[in-house]
Amino acid sequence: MLATVVAACGSSGGGPRLGDTFVLGVGDTTTIGDLNLLVRFAQVAADSRCPTQGACVWAGDAAVVLEITPYLAASRFDTLHTTLDPQSVDVGKVELHLVLLDPYPVTAGSIPLRAYRLTLVAREIPLDQAASDRRTL
Repeated sequence: MLATVVAACGSSGGGPRLGDTFVLGVGDTTTIGDLNLLVRFAQVAADSRCPTQGACVWAGDAAVVLEITPYLAASRFDTLHTTLDPQSVDVGKVELHLVLLDPYPVTAGSIPLRAYRLTLVAREIPLDQAASDRRTL
C-alpha cells in the first residue's frame, strides 16, 4: 500500500530533492521526489542526550526510527542515532543522513514527542565509500 503512495507522491515534485535537507516532526512523512522515496519519522526510540542544565560524563545519544519505502518496494524501519552509529542508512545509491534532532534537552526527560523535529539529508553515496561500512536496505 505504501508503495502506491510513493508512486503517487513522487510525481508531485512538492517534496525535497536529492541533496536537500528536510525537517520532519514525529509522524510526518515526505517523499523525496527525484528518488520516489517515502520517508516517515516514526518515533523517538530513546533520548539520553545530556541536558544543557546538567552535568554528564558523556554527551549522550538519541535514537530515532524511520520508516523508509523505496519506489515499488516494501517499507522498512531503520534506527539512526545522533551520536552513536549508524547516523546514516543506505537506500540503493543514496544515503539518508541524520543531521540534527531538535530540541536539545534543557532538563532531563522534558521533551514532549510532538516537539521533536528531525533534520535529514538525502545524498548520493560517494563511489569510493566502502560498502562494508554501510547499513543497506
